[in-house]
Amino acid sequence: MLARTRYNVCMTTQLLVSLGLFLSAGLFATDEIQIGFTVSAPWEIVAGGHTGTYRVAEALGPQSPKKTATWRVTLPVADRDYRVQVTWTPDPRNARHAGFSIYDGKTALKQVQINQQLPPRGEKVGDFVFQDLGRFRVSGKTLQVDLTNDADGRVVADTVRVQ
Repeated sequence: MLARTRYNVCMTTQLLVSLGLFLSAGLFATDEIQIGFTVSAPWEIVAGGHTGTYRVAEALGPQSPKKTATWRVTLPVADRDYRVQVTWTPDPRNARHAGFSIYDGKTALKQVQINQQLPPRGEKVGDFVFQDLGRFRVSGKTLQVDLTNDADGRVVADTVRVQ
């Protein structure tokens, strides 16, 4: 029986990713699930971050069109609460108000402003810290997180973690 299910979702690529399911007996199983990561316009790819690369977009302005990074997960269980976390590489050039929008399918749940100039604060997973965006009731089986460059500095799209 599942006591707790944890989905470590590294969604910086457009591939199928194996998710870890931690069972109450301490066993580890993997399951294939569709993970989607898309960008609406080219983002700079930078070495480093949680999975070896992350993406950066300059702030929206005359020389930089609107850009959106979208992480989309098809969840195995509908109508339950999911905890959403993010990580990024801090930099003084990053936005103080990077806006992450969370969706249940196409229904907006919340927008959360994150200061990406500072390191993430929260749970340490391996060598990386993930900061909570919150807990969200997802009635369907699709959870989506968007990050746009409509911000006061460059924005960093690295890894989204769903539990």
